Amino acid sequence: MLGKPMIQMEDGVVPLPAEVSPASKTFLDSKFVIQGDLAKASALAIRLENDCLGFERDILDLRRKLAAAISSWNSHSLKLGLLLCDVNANLNDFDGCPDGTDDAKLGRIQNILVVELPLLAEQIRRIDAIQIYAETTLKLEALVGDLEDTLRLILTKRCMNRIPMNLANAASPDDIDWKLEKLHSSVDILSKIEDIVCQLAETRPQWANLVRAVDLRVDKVLAVLRPQSIVDHRVILAELGWPPPLVTTNSDRGRNCDLLNPLAVVDGITKERYSKNFLSLCVFQQLTVKRQNRFDNSCPKSLDHRLWTIDELVSPIASRAEQHFLKWTDEPDFIFALAYKITRDFVDGIEELLQPLIDKARLLAFSAREAWIRTMADMFSSYVKKHMMPVLASKYQVGSEIIEVKTSFLHMIDLMISFDKKIQALLDPMVLKPFETAWENTVPPMSFIISIMSIFSDHTDWFHVWMEIELNDAEEKLNTGMKEESAWLINVKHGDDLDIKKVFESPDCWTREENKTPKIASAVMGIMWSIIQRCQSLPIMTMQVQFIRSTASQILLQFVDVLWQQCEELEISDAMVDCSGLIKVVQSINAARYCETVLETWCDGIHFLEMRVAEVLRDRPKGTSDSHGCIFEHELDELKTFETEWLAEIMAFLLRQFDYLSCGYFRRKDQWEHVEETDDTDQVSTLSAAFLATLDALQMGLAYFCTNLNLKDFVDLWRSVANGLDHFIFSNIPLGNVKFSSLGVKQFGVDMKALFCIFKPYCDRPEAFFPCTNDSIRLLSMLEQEAKHIEVLADREKREYLRSHGVTHISAAQACKILRNRY
Repeated sequence: MLGKPMIQMEDGVVPLPAEVSPASKTFLDSKFVIQGDLAKASALAIRLENDCLGFERDILDLRRKLAAAISSWNSHSLKLGLLLCDVNANLNDFDGCPDGTDDAKLGRIQNILVVELPLLAEQIRRIDAIQIYAETTLKLEALVGDLEDTLRLILTKRCMNRIPMNLANAASPDDIDWKLEKLHSSVDILSKIEDIVCQLAETRPQWANLVRAVDLRVDKVLAVLRPQSIVDHRVILAELGWPPPLVTTNSDRGRNCDLLNPLAVVDGITKERYSKNFLSLCVFQQLTVKRQNRFDNSCPKSLDHRLWTIDELVSPIASRAEQHFLKWTDEPDFIFALAYKITRDFVDGIEELLQPLIDKARLLAFSAREAWIRTMADMFSSYVKKHMMPVLASKYQVGSEIIEVKTSFLHMIDLMISFDKKIQALLDPMVLKPFETAWENTVPPMSFIISIMSIFSDHTDWFHVWMEIELNDAEEKLNTGMKEESAWLINVKHGDDLDIKKVFESPDCWTREENKTPKIASAVMGIMWSIIQRCQSLPIMTMQVQFIRSTASQILLQFVDVLWQQCEELEISDAMVDCSGLIKVVQSINAARYCETVLETWCDGIHFLEMRVAEVLRDRPKGTSDSHGCIFEHELDELKTFETEWLAEIMAFLLRQFDYLSCGYFRRKDQWEHVEETDDTDQVSTLSAAFLATLDALQMGLAYFCTNLNLKDFVDLWRSVANGLDHFIFSNIPLGNVKFSSLGVKQFGVDMKALFCIFKPYCDRPEAFFPCTNDSIRLLSMLEQEAKHIEVLADREKREYLRSHGVTHISAAQACKILRNRY
């Protein structure tokens, strides 16, 4: 109907308004709005004629295909008719059989049911399959033909208008709208083709040749359609004014430092055109990924949070930004600042315009903000990988100006880590909080989703250079800190400032002062924490583990070696009375205990647990899944070995000192038997003079270590000392062939109670930590009263008798020995 008025106009005859159809009126009203639009009438007529010719060709092609399909259908229908006639004749023959031939009837029925009916059903099924195949083929042929015709029209239009592949000459708005319409229709056709092909691939795998033929033709179209659509998209971006200037001019610097985002101010027809093109390209990319997943089901792919449209926004930005980056080769701070500024200033405008379009395109779990940030980070990462890191790595390997190179390298790492944190904050402002927290009470954060540190995954040589420089820098800090005498000092509380029993009852309230931690231990853990934080941006967890093993763990192990060396240089004499000479040992134990406590806290963090699992999965053979332990298991073992070894040395020192000072007291075994007996038994209320100096030295030693040693190790120390003294005293006096008089028993009880009192500040019932000695006192007192007949009792009776009198740690044989010694 649109062709007829145009032909009449060539003869000078204009149809009456009543003769024009409503559709034609609507079409003409949309094209001729103002008087100036009449100048485009000739071009519109040519376009309509071309469209009409194309439609006529399509109709003729469809008629030809329909005739072929009808002919094929008639052929199959004739075959089916013949088969049905044969069945009908067979049935008539069956009816004409004589009544007496039952065997013939049964044979005929069996032949029909077993042979002829299944054959008929199979033929019908084949005819149905052929019909479906023909219909599907015709439908796909029509769709693929439309897709090819659309591409042919686009290429013909481009050649007619001589539009170059580059953007030297801008296309007219009509051409852009026409090509957008064709792209939209192409995407629609492609979607229909893909739906049919996916259904065939799942339900009818035997039609693989048909699917392969369709894919082959579609791939040829896509190989041309995608670059053409990208070129048209660039034309639209140029119309929007993209890319904008990346630096502000001198006149703009006093007003606003933010970069102008053209996407934030786009409006009207330009916005509508860009939105339509954006949607078409998004669906186009989604269909392309869907086709790739169908080709390779074993390794499904996704959009990977990147879109062609976002890539086209970043690509010109990258080219323009690189021009500025190359001017600042000696100022990496400016390069990182500009890269972050571009990402930050454009992200809000891009999200505001593109996120609704992404939602409209039904791209689930896709974020315009994340796509922009990720693509910008990848762009900048490529620049760093290409132009910045190779220069620093080569200088380090050559060895020129090594100190300056190390400083520059570490500064580069700091900039990269800072850039990652800022980018992560842009991605989700609620995720990233200030990092300036107390490192003792925190665990490392999860690794970043987007990280420029991914460049180390492809360049392990740079990664090893970084670890080596980081380790050297940490060693310098450690050596500098250990040279200061104040670093080994411990902050202790004296007198009423520290309630020992309260702290023992509530170990959770122990603070750094109560653990008497020297500053050097805190500094070492601070160095380790700094190193651990610096590797959190590494995208691969096994690389984080390798980094920590090669740097932070080495620093701690070197510190443990220093502690060993410092303690081994001290000569502990058996005759040493002053405990102050053990201050280096005490400082070292406190430092090791603090490091152990911090490491155990870190190991409870989820990130370190994930590291341990990743390390186990990488190192252990297949089939084993043991992930017990901690990532710092070896370091903890070294610290615990050191603490155990030197706590044992201190305990041995105290016991040897006790033995040295009390040798006269314990060697005079006759003193317990020859205590003068008088009527005044109160005279045995005083402590033995020979034992006084020993108890005084023991009390001073325990008080010294209570003041200077960390509380946890001091608890283990005094309990071990008490246990050692218990066995020492019990084996030397009650079991040492010593005979007791009545007053000797009382004197022994007084001396031992005085020993118990020395441990009174550390617990309420110190006698509980001297079970054998306490039982000896109880047994000797009991023997004075009623147990002279114990030696004649059987072993079982002896044990029951002792238990009934509260004697639990002395065996019956030991009780009998004490009894023989007593009398």
